[in-house]
Amino acid sequence: MHRLSQLEKENQMLKKESWELRKRIDRLEPFTGENKDFRPENSALKTENTELKSKVAELEDRINSNSRNSSKLPSSDGYRKKPAFPITKKGKQGGHQGHQGRTPATEVSGKEGPL
Repeated sequence: MHRLSQLEKENQMLKKESWELRKRIDRLEPFTGENKDFRPENSALKTENTELKSKVAELEDRINSNSRNSSKLPSSDGYRKKPAFPITKKGKQGGHQGHQGRTPATEVSGKEGPL
């Protein structure tokens, strides 16, 4: 008898879960049709995206090429003048802070020389 009441409770719980799942399915069912409609468009957009990425890479390579890194003639480099001297770093130059330099020490004597 005890086993029978336990099975009836489980049956009631399963019916309730089944009913809740059916409600969820009914709510989601309209979206499955929409999803099927978007698949071909999504595929076409992915293809277009791949083609555009390829074209952008090709154009960037073309822009960044000059006579030094390709087989282009120097006359095709444009009118930009090349710097006469390499660009040097600006700002404080020298060793790292706290590092003892290699500058020869100057002798300091207590005598004053002739004026």
